[in-house]
Formats: sequence, C-alpha cells, structure tokens
Amino acid sequence: MEALGYTQMALSYEEAVGPLHLQPSAMQYQVNLRRISSAAAVIGLIILGGFTALVSSAIVKPAGVPVHHNSGF
Repeated sequence: MEALGYTQMALSYEEAVGPLHLQPSAMQYQVNLRRISSAAAVIGLIILGGFTALVSSAIVKPAGVPVHHNSGF
C-alpha cells in the first residue's frame, strides 16, 4: 500500500511540475552487482596471493638453523 502511495505522489508531481528523472531499479542492481564482483575479485586475489606464498614457502628448503658464536668476551 505504501509503494502505491509513493507512486501516486510521484505521478502527481510529474503532472504538476515536470519529470523527476528517476533511475530505474534495474540500474541500481547493476551497480551493486559491479561492487560485489569487484569485491570478490579483490578477495580472490588476496587469497590467491596467500596461497602462492604458502606453497612457495613450503617448496623452498630452509638454509639451516643459524648458530650464534660466542667470542668469549
């Protein structure tokens, strides 16, 4: 019922004053879809980078345990 009231008010305004130049809701959905896909791409790159770092650190063998020498001073 509330949406019908808003629609009626908008139609009355357009008849009296002029067009409102409102964007259709489909355009708003596309903008949200772009934001979601961009966020998913960034998260994917972060996860891929972390996975690559994990694999590369598992493949590389450590050079050895560092030994501290006491000079006797």
